[in-house]
Amino acid sequence: MTRTTILLFVGCLLFASPVSADHSVACGSYFTPAVLNHLMICPQGDGDRFDEVGGPIVSANLEISGDPVVGMPATDYWLIGEHDDAIALCGSYRTIDADAATDANGMTTISGTWAAGGCDTGLRVIAQGMIFMTDPPCEGFRVLNVPVSSPDMNADRVVDTGDLSIFAAAYRDAPGPCSDFNGDGQTDLGDFAIFASHFGHSNPFAN
Repeated sequence: MTRTTILLFVGCLLFASPVSADHSVACGSYFTPAVLNHLMICPQGDGDRFDEVGGPIVSANLEISGDPVVGMPATDYWLIGEHDDAIALCGSYRTIDADAATDANGMTTISGTWAAGGCDTGLRVIAQGMIFMTDPPCEGFRVLNVPVSSPDMNADRVVDTGDLSIFAAAYRDAPGPCSDFNGDGQTDLGDFAIFASHFGHSNPFAN
């Protein structure tokens, strides 16, 4: 066996080794869904607050062993949409943080606003770069099933005339959940008022 082959073999073993405890939280962890019927988000971060439209997301970070992950920084949390690329995040994980580091039981909450744009049918929680998964054997992702909409309808991180054109077409011909900003099941003047109040808003984290 050549030296190169040995090095490659050792490298494969290293990459195949179990990850550290800090990175095993995704499978053993869970979150208690907030009671949400709808969530309106905006790239500027001035959409609905979780704690004002149904309550915060309560998260429990546990190792595979069941032991709590204590003291995980609030900035190690963020949210993404249920479907890839449906939600455009503004400022990477700075879109939203947890309210505090995890406590002695591995618990924390997420209750603020989500700086993002786009439309989706749910959201997922990430901690330390890993998406919360279902209970072992952890073959799927945990999803909070809540309609998410934004005046930034084309998910380009700014509410502008492009979004106005999309909203106008939806208002006239094809109303649906992506143009329903107040979650009342309709696309009407109430949604237009919300759109107008966010017109011109953009990603505050842009360079």
